[in-house]
Amino acid sequence: MQMQEELVQLIDAEAGMQKLQKIFQQFQRHYVVKQNNATQLVAKAAHEIENLLANRSEALKVSNEHYAINIMN
Repeated sequence: MQMQEELVQLIDAEAGMQKLQKIFQQFQRHYVVKQNNATQLVAKAAHEIENLLANRSEALKVSNEHYAINIMN
């Protein structure tokens, strides 16, 4: 029974891959595949995350200051 289920899963996975290949081929003119630099991508992502966290931290400070002023009034 388990072997049959695994076989069905393999067939479904293969069918899924075939569908993805067909979609890719159908829309291939919309894609550009080029080599990338993994180190550069990670560094850029880390920089963007740092910026997002800094912005979030600043927003929380402003929000907390605003809240504290409202409490005092």
